[in-house]
Amino acid sequence: GQSNSILESLAIGTPVITFSSVGGAMELASELKFNGLKLVKDRSDFLEAMKLAEESECIGERLCLLPNEYNKNTAGNKFKEIITGIADG
Repeated sequence: GQSNSILESLAIGTPVITFSSVGGAMELASELKFNGLKLVKDRSDFLEAMKLAEESECIGERLCLLPNEYNKNTAGNKFKEIITGIADG
């Protein structure tokens, strides 16, 4: 399944560096239209990505980095469609 920590970090606007072997990371990265999620193969790639990461001061609210499909309204509507489909049989 999806990594909750990746989803939560992106939801609050924090970019993520993670291993490509983490569940759902590759799928999520393919849905992103920007560089909010950096996938690495091994320890040396991870260390290199950390060196390149820029420190920034958080001033004010950060925007969600998740695709629109993860928006609470979009996800809620999809869930409602599924439940309605099951109920209608």
